[in-house]
Order: sequence, then structure tokens, then C-alpha cells
Amino acid sequence: MRLILNESTNTVHRARHDTGDQVADCGALRHVTHREVHPLEEADLESESADERAINRCGRCFDGYGGY
Repeated sequence: MRLILNESTNTVHRARHDTGDQVADCGALRHVTHREVHPLEEADLESESADERAINRCGRCFDGYGGY
């Protein structure tokens, strides 16, 4: 699964499949510049460094999570 990290909020979103842009399924990143978002692998979320950075999952992109 393709993921997008918004570094300004430390929130992970699911990437849209119908575009090459780094745009989230939920549409929450449409106002965020490309410098603030980066591709992320699902394995990176399970890493120890992700826990240290307190990365959250978007509640619109992932069931059972809070956030915008």
C-alpha cells in the first residue's frame, strides 16, 4: 500500500491510486506543499523510529483511528 507522510503534522495518509501526485485518498493534503509530504512504506510505520516520532494515522484513511 502506498502511503504519504505529512511531516508538518506527523500524520500518515493513504495515497490515491488514480494519480501520480502525492495526494491522499481523504483529500486532506490538497493544500499542503509537496515539500511537506513524502512517500512512506508500511514497514516504516512498524519501525522503532516511527514510535519515537509519534506518527499518527489519518482517521479518514484508516478505520479505527482518530484525526482529521
